[in-house]
Amino acid sequence: MIHLIGKITEKIEKTWGKFGFGEKPALSYIQISLDGTRKKGWLAYAIFEKGSESPVLYAKAYRNPRDDVLLEKEFELAKRLQTDEWLAQFLSAPISLEEIEGQKILFEMAAQGVPVSRLIQNSGIQPERFRNFTEEIVLAVAEWCGEFYKRTGKGSQVLDEKFFKERMVPVIDEFARNLSLPENERSSYLEFFKSRFEEVKGLSLPILATHENLGPQNILLDPSQERLCIIDWKMAREGQPFPLRDFYNFLHYYLYCSFECGFMEAKSAADAFNESFVSKTGWYSSIAEKGIFAFYSAWGVDEKLDDVLFPLSLIHELNTQYELAYRFEKAELSFEKIVLDLYIANKTRHVRQEAKGDSKKLLSLTREILLRRNLPKKGSEEALMVCELAARTEELKLVKRDLDVILISKGYKFLKNLRELRRRLPG
Repeated sequence: MIHLIGKITEKIEKTWGKFGFGEKPALSYIQISLDGTRKKGWLAYAIFEKGSESPVLYAKAYRNPRDDVLLEKEFELAKRLQTDEWLAQFLSAPISLEEIEGQKILFEMAAQGVPVSRLIQNSGIQPERFRNFTEEIVLAVAEWCGEFYKRTGKGSQVLDEKFFKERMVPVIDEFARNLSLPENERSSYLEFFKSRFEEVKGLSLPILATHENLGPQNILLDPSQERLCIIDWKMAREGQPFPLRDFYNFLHYYLYCSFECGFMEAKSAADAFNESFVSKTGWYSSIAEKGIFAFYSAWGVDEKLDDVLFPLSLIHELNTQYELAYRFEKAELSFEKIVLDLYIANKTRHVRQEAKGDSKKLLSLTREILLRRNLPKKGSEEALMVCELAARTEELKLVKRDLDVILISKGYKFLKNLRELRRRLPG
């Protein structure tokens, strides 16, 4: 599709007034996005006036003309959002949607600023200053998201049984299909989310517009104006019941980018996520919690929904990545699933800690966990015996650490770990 750029610059030069040029420009370009294969994905070009270091506009096109409808949706949404004066200051202004040689081309003004992802990669600052910078960015994005939802909300839905069945179960079922999970494991996830849902049943969620790809790479920071600019709206949707790939997506990818750049002490990305969102022992955890509180406050929605939307966002992210990548290798070890299982285990642990010192409650909870996980009968019996011993001897710290094995391990490794745990317990 390289031939397109000649036609694009020719179109701009012929109708430069439409594109905001005071006089006929001399143009250059850079291809800034090369996504997908030769037949799929999209292209974007940054258009420059010759001699300038900053682009003046962007031209975007899909490789496959059948995807032109996505550009049309993006253009129409961008025009509607521009009618809100507050929102318009954070967005790239759409110029026009043209057809060139049978291909739809979306032109938009170039946003000013540096992607937050690049600021992380090239910051070169001390960890303490980086943490302060992180808190400022997280809170700014949280408040922007909340206000964005309030301004785009149209009506609301009550969280009732119908909502759970029609809105949440399909997301979980898609997750189970993508990972080829057995029915008993699918059921265990459904039961977990059902228990979380019971805590928020009766609350309302606005129907809103979502960005659907709000990572640090799509948020520009303009230091001169001290403001954010949100770009790349090609995946945006309207009429969504809950936002799963916006603020949560930003928190996750900001953390991952920070880990890649050496700002996390964790040895692996999974450890960094565990420390930040599950055990909440890492420095990022307090910032994420502040951000989540600010997000729900700005949105005007009960913060209790975080117990449902956070784990659901992990499932939705995996579903989205599966759709974009078409396949996974070793899907059962996917990053989102590992974090999700740790999160579920941790939520169960919090309930168990409330029963500290009461062996009957601990044993009852253990039985409930084992039944929910639908473990093989032999493994379940052995696990119960071990936990009875742990409860009688009040080795709660031991249970706290090793019950995760019962929750997320399977097969030979599961039995082997249980036998080891039994040897370590007295009685």
